[in-house]
Amino acid sequence: MHSWQPVVVFLFALVSTAALASPPTELKVAGTIRPGACLPSFGHAAHVHFGSISSAAFKNRRRLSLPAQQFRFSITCDVRMRVGVTPHDNQAHSADRGVSDELTDGGSASREDIFGLGSDLGRDLGGYEARFVPGSFTADGKEVDTIAASSERSGWIRRHGGQIRHGVTNSWAARGSQAPGEFADISGMLRISPVVNAMGELKQDANLDGSLTLELAYL
Repeated sequence: MHSWQPVVVFLFALVSTAALASPPTELKVAGTIRPGACLPSFGHAAHVHFGSISSAAFKNRRRLSLPAQQFRFSITCDVRMRVGVTPHDNQAHSADRGVSDELTDGGSASREDIFGLGSDLGRDLGGYEARFVPGSFTADGKEVDTIAASSERSGWIRRHGGQIRHGVTNSWAARGSQAPGEFADISGMLRISPVVNAMGELKQDANLDGSLTLELAYL
């Protein structure tokens, strides 16, 4: 059975209650000491700016696909460990699932795989898909497969297109295996493919504001 634990292992909680009797204030300090720890990182700043996108670029289309962007993503551990990452869409409320029809990179996209690009002028701006590029990942110098599990009980599967999904944990396994392996150095490419909705006749700028957090988990 897996023990799912977030990357943030120290918790500082300050609790106080307002009352006439001035009750005590409690400070709790908790944490976990591990035999080893891991650090996730991107090869360069994980920030994409598409600059100014003219409304004329849509040419009477409902949506516009923007160029896909890739980043090197790595996890480095003190010792070999089983780890995974769980994506969290910080703009999930704005994800336009309909843009999945426009995404054909590496196979058709599922509506559940779409992340949000934010909202502006009262409308959702579109969405994007993110993938751990198949065939790009190595662990301790050997090629590995990316696997995924939505919960401890669901079991691990391999998504052949490498798509990642909000709330679904991803890990890495030896080629042909569907069990997370123990590795010290994991590295590969993360690719995002955005699709923007046409906004009609604009009177002011509409700003894309996608945000994705990758949370490290010790398995």
